[in-house]
Amino acid sequence: EILSPSNRKTDLQRKALLYANSGVEEYWIFDPEKRRILVQRLVDGKPDTEIFTMGSVSSAVLPGFSIDIEELFAGMVD
Repeated sequence: EILSPSNRKTDLQRKALLYANSGVEEYWIFDPEKRRILVQRLVDGKPDTEIFTMGSVSSAVLPGFSIDIEELFAGMVD
């Protein structure tokens, strides 16, 4: 998901909980406003969210998939 002012609350709360309850193993939320990536993973059936603001983020369910945060947000204008 990519957060925008109009969907921010829904994606961060309701949708994340809905996905976790549906068994979605990994849910990535791109937050351009704060230049970060939130990754929610199911750990023992419960959602656990990590926030990444620098470096590289790798998927636990898609081997070899990763994103460099600085590179992702480099072209953004404040």
